[in-house]
Amino acid sequence: MRWSLPSWPAGFPLLLATMFGVFGPSEAVARAVTIVVAGLLAPLTGYLAFRLSGRRAVGLVAGGLAVLHPLAVAFSGQIFTNNISVTLFVASLCLMLSATMRSDASGVVPFGQLLASSRRRAYLAGAAFLFGAMLSVRDTAAMLVGPSLYLLYRTGAFRWRSAIAEGRAFGRMFATAVVAFFFGWGPGLYFNAVNFGSLFMSAHYETDIRLSVDYLLHGSEALFGLPGIAVMALTVAVFQFPVLLIAPTLVVGPARERLAAIMASLIVLPLLLVNGAFPVASSGAAPRYV
Repeated sequence: MRWSLPSWPAGFPLLLATMFGVFGPSEAVARAVTIVVAGLLAPLTGYLAFRLSGRRAVGLVAGGLAVLHPLAVAFSGQIFTNNISVTLFVASLCLMLSATMRSDASGVVPFGQLLASSRRRAYLAGAAFLFGAMLSVRDTAAMLVGPSLYLLYRTGAFRWRSAIAEGRAFGRMFATAVVAFFFGWGPGLYFNAVNFGSLFMSAHYETDIRLSVDYLLHGSEALFGLPGIAVMALTVAVFQFPVLLIAPTLVVGPARERLAAIMASLIVLPLLLVNGAFPVASSGAAPRYV
């Protein structure tokens, strides 16, 4: 019997196996699971926009755009790991915003207030768990950690004085978040240990999928020979043009809007640099990554 290792961890296959155990193995079940998971992205996007803006109308518009977005329409029914990973990412980011943002969306709370609230600490642990679960589906999605780290940075969590001053409370919160993160990442780590003999190993790397700096900067014969970073940038410009149109107002706008602009940048820049270095960027897969 010939078999080959997949280039992605075991999270999505485990979900499908669970559903197959309940409803029976069929493509229809796999597609239905994907559609249901992808369908959660719209309300999560609406909630994300609401937490950042403090206005329900903004959340409703954002959720509506997520429903109608051409990439969501095109890929939500496809049996891809992208669908569940992006849903887990946005869900994690929503919980991180709930943990760190003021209720009126006027900014992030001080680190001491985060530690003092059991509800906020629970949100933080939930965000860590979902981010770990996302890595069990697509380990390369680790590049999307930027917005969450930036929110924690804004609270003052990375200041040594804050950590020392809060002592045990900081230690408990940190330990809880780390345990939750690794619990979510558990299936992926087990997959790595069994197949590669190491916990912290990329399935991409072990299955000979490599980033190409040459492709990133110089491109190939596909798509007019454009560099990979240009292919991804054009794809973002085409499919996210509403965001690009309002980007200047976000940068010079109120603090909450600057926060949204920075978080968006921390998502887009890794997308350009990392996915732009994949030769698949000019093979039609670029929109799926966006």
